[in-house]
Amino acid sequence: MAIVFALATALCNAVAVVLQRSATETAATRSGFSLKLIVQLVRKPIWLFGLAVTIGATVFWVLALNSGDLSLVQPIMVIELAFIIAILWAFSRSPVGLGDWVGTATIVVGLGTFLYVANPESGNSSPGPAAWAFAASLGLIVVVTSVILAQSGSPTRNAALYGIATAVTYAFTAALIKTVTAHIHPGWSTLFTHWPLYVAALVGATGFIMEQHAFQAGPLTASQPALIIGTPIASIIIGIWLFDERLSANAGDVLVETVAFLAMAFGVLRLTQSSLIIESRS
Repeated sequence: MAIVFALATALCNAVAVVLQRSATETAATRSGFSLKLIVQLVRKPIWLFGLAVTIGATVFWVLALNSGDLSLVQPIMVIELAFIIAILWAFSRSPVGLGDWVGTATIVVGLGTFLYVANPESGNSSPGPAAWAFAASLGLIVVVTSVILAQSGSPTRNAALYGIATAVTYAFTAALIKTVTAHIHPGWSTLFTHWPLYVAALVGATGFIMEQHAFQAGPLTASQPALIIGTPIASIIIGIWLFDERLSANAGDVLVETVAFLAMAFGVLRLTQSSLIIESRS
């Protein structure tokens, strides 16, 4: 069921991206990190609808992480870009180019191969404070550095930097949700007594704000590769470090896993060059 819920999450995310990107394109704030952007966006019905879809995606995400590992669930999110292409096609009715089909096929084959060969295995569901502190410190450095660097420069560069910050933030949100789900089974009454629930809400909200800035800062061709490729990479690292998750590690499998992940990355980059995405920019 983890795979089904993860696919549902990716589909909802794709719908939300299209809606929210449409709203942020017309926002008056054009540079730098500012909460004024969110104030402007909440006045836009299309953005609020995208927010509702995002909430739905979060529900599916929790269900996916409750039944699957980070190293299984998070790579599946790469399929989100293929869903974005399909949604943009449905609205525009522009022809789907050969490159779009190649990119989609490469993502699907690469993802399937990676998950089959890597065969992620569960580990520890309750990381210790020292492990959390170290991982969070490194993540915070990446996020803060990316946001600072995104305050000046070209729109493409800034969108990519915000995409990186969002990817790391969402990866940590997934890790926190994974920890939260470990407390669901004993009983809902104890869920609200554990700190990961509240930190997950805060980090998730931060990631959402980062994502809106990524949409507003520049083209999807820059923000989406950084976000879609960066999230599973960060999640796999976090899964191994915090949760002791294991991927197949013999030399042959590692080679195949690497090639499969690179194929996914190629597919993502190829799809971000699709005329459907490029023509959707303001």
